[in-house]
Amino acid sequence: MRKVFLQTLNLLLILAAIGLGLWLVNQNFPAANQLAVAATLGEDTPMLSSLGPPLRTALDYPHQLILDTPVYFDLRSLPWFTRARVELRYREEGRTLVGLAGKVGEPWQYAPVMPLLVTTDEDGWQRAIFDVDLTNLMRPKNVRRFLIETVGPAGRALRLKSLDVTLER
Repeated sequence: MRKVFLQTLNLLLILAAIGLGLWLVNQNFPAANQLAVAATLGEDTPMLSSLGPPLRTALDYPHQLILDTPVYFDLRSLPWFTRARVELRYREEGRTLVGLAGKVGEPWQYAPVMPLLVTTDEDGWQRAIFDVDLTNLMRPKNVRRFLIETVGPAGRALRLKSLDVTLER
């Protein structure tokens, strides 16, 4: 009786381990070959860091102000994602969005990317969409750094409403 119980328990533990492994694979390989990530402005999340450095940004809840340039954020993603579509929703309040750049080398080598599309929504917010090839970017420990470049006089800001990244395989 005890031997049958131990064999059954052993089988259940093996099936649970296999199930956990399949679940983990399913979580890391999205079925649609895309993974959408939204930043929580002012906070670090598991995949997107907060905007930095703190002296160049200010949190005006629920928006984030970009006061000076450049401002960076880190994307933590697994190596099988080869493309990223970065979408910024913003309002220019004296500072103008120039572009986005991904880090390609040490110490300050960045590859600038111009927006594919810039639109203005009915509520006055602008939306810029960037397409980035992740294979060319440095990724120490699967962390990729991006810069948001703006221009404008001191004391002016770019108001950021959202930062969304869609990773593609």
